[in-house]
Amino acid sequence: MDAKINFDDNALFRHKDIQELRDLEEEDPKEIEASKYDLSYIALDGDIGCMVNGAV
Repeated sequence: MDAKINFDDNALFRHKDIQELRDLEEEDPKEIEASKYDLSYIALDGDIGCMVNGAV
């Protein structure tokens, strides 16, 4: 059996125990770099890029 769990980054500050479980080796280096600046980056295949802005 395999499972993948996603946590809301905006709520992680309340859950230090879950933050400690983060394995940076399993993450895309570009996503890690973006998270340092409070940005969400999702790597996609292909030649199309999207830059979007949502409600804050």
